[in-house]
Amino acid sequence: MEAFVQAHLRSLEQVTAELRSHVDGLGEPVARLTETGGELLRLGSFTEASTLALRHLAVADQVRQFVVGLRGVTGSTAEVTQTVVDGYEQFDDGAAASYGRLAI
Repeated sequence: MEAFVQAHLRSLEQVTAELRSHVDGLGEPVARLTETGGELLRLGSFTEASTLALRHLAVADQVRQFVVGLRGVTGSTAEVTQTVVDGYEQFDDGAAASYGRLAI
């Protein structure tokens, strides 16, 4: 049973580390989308070019909002996973202490 709990804890810790890595990795795309989001593309001086440039701005903002939201959700998931890991560790420590008292 103890081996199962230890393996499960390691698995949860790996998931937490991976989620935190993803959160960190989303920082650059958010920054880049924020920087380029306000720039209007120069596609020409005809109506279709202006329409396309405006749509590009709108889509860039939507993608930025999506990535910001995804980053928040991923960060929250990492926090929840870490909370579960901490709970398992506390339970394991408590159980070990209880068994230790029984042996005396």
